[in-house]
Amino acid sequence: MDFILMVKKITQCIALLFFSLTLGAQDDIELIELASGLDLPVDITHAGDDKLYIVEKTGSIKIFENGSLLSEDFLNIQSQVYSNQDETGLLGLAFHPDFATNRIFYVNYMSSASKTRISKFMANFTDPNTAEPNSEQVLMELDQPFANHNGGCIKFGPDGYLYIALGDGGWGGDPQDHGQNPESLLGKMLRIDVDNLDPGSFYGIPADNPFVNDPDTFNEIWATGLRNPWRFSFDSENGDLWIADVGQDDWEEINYHAAGEASGINYGWRCKEGFENYNSNNCNSTYEAPIFAYANNLGSGGCSVTGGFVYRGSEFPYFAGKYIYADFCTGRFWSISKSPSGNWVNSLLANLQNNEFSSFGEDINGELYVLAYEAGRMYKVTTQLTDTEDVELFSETRVFPNPTEDAFQLNLNFKTPVNCSIELFDLGGKLLLSSDFGKIDNLSTSLNIKEFEAGTYILNIYADSHATSKKIIKQ
Repeated sequence: MDFILMVKKITQCIALLFFSLTLGAQDDIELIELASGLDLPVDITHAGDDKLYIVEKTGSIKIFENGSLLSEDFLNIQSQVYSNQDETGLLGLAFHPDFATNRIFYVNYMSSASKTRISKFMANFTDPNTAEPNSEQVLMELDQPFANHNGGCIKFGPDGYLYIALGDGGWGGDPQDHGQNPESLLGKMLRIDVDNLDPGSFYGIPADNPFVNDPDTFNEIWATGLRNPWRFSFDSENGDLWIADVGQDDWEEINYHAAGEASGINYGWRCKEGFENYNSNNCNSTYEAPIFAYANNLGSGGCSVTGGFVYRGSEFPYFAGKYIYADFCTGRFWSISKSPSGNWVNSLLANLQNNEFSSFGEDINGELYVLAYEAGRMYKVTTQLTDTEDVELFSETRVFPNPTEDAFQLNLNFKTPVNCSIELFDLGGKLLLSSDFGKIDNLSTSLNIKEFEAGTYILNIYADSHATSKKIIKQ
């Protein structure tokens, strides 16, 4: 089972309420639509500023800025991109950590049905919203035995190196055993240095890559045993790595690597799928088990995991420290976090059926976004829930009228005095107003938003170390 399952295409069914995608009060998340009209969007990221860059499978990158899509593409390389099959196309984007000054970025795309290409491009210095299609420098090009399982995600780690996730090359079951072959780059996580180049190469090998002294293993390899790691991410707070690996027939898995731990991990494919044995031929290694795997079952799980991010934003305290991800086929969203006893806990957040969520992204402030593939939409991930221990504290919080045309009333009532403040954000994460009320046990105040544009806003209410979020609709 793979990302983009044309054989199991599900009819699109999207419910919009105040531009919000939700099935009702039982869901722990709400998706607020920010953009539409995208052409098969598959990736979203930022470049260290307030813009969001959206990758379209067909070969274009668009910019979302100040609440709307810009009319001109940031990059259009459709003539260079092969996107005719389900898992081919322009698949990944990463901006150099010094992009603001050097204007360098990297993409992962299929140059033909059998070629994966990792390339460097230059953005224009004079026009910050466009790049130069003719500036391409190919870092590496890899032969693919089949058109599926190409991975596609590329990201700079906190160490400044470029990480590249490659699938096993397809078709099904890794018939050529690339995942366990140390002399193949397929089925691996690669790690390269784009700033210090080896002689005759467009990149260098970090000296601490795990196999640099192994003559039988490619130096680029950082981890092995992956099937189709469609999306991975680094925790922006601590550098931990999360890899969502799309499964074969039975299991979708989430792999985790804590920052600072030894690299060279073997995640098991094709010997293992999830926690179970898959193909025991030539299997004699120690494998790292996933921290969680869910069944390849449309009724209770899904069929193609879409990896997400650990939430480190400020607008939705309920998400703090939770890894949020989804399933492409069913539209289920989950979170993973550690319990006080140190165990990983997976929780269902929502069942937003039949929306084909292809990728998550985070902005410069750590707020989360998700893309709907066939529908061509981008949403912001939001919630109005508070953690269990905060429910009683904010039980007598009232915001009304909501929706409103000009102002809304905020009533607070706490059992004991607390240090209280509020912040109001737009959906781009911009702080619009704030107020510190000091130590109070109750409050009734009116907040004027008459001059604000119609739309959705997020009100955060802070009480000592606790917080809750409320969605405000301005008509």
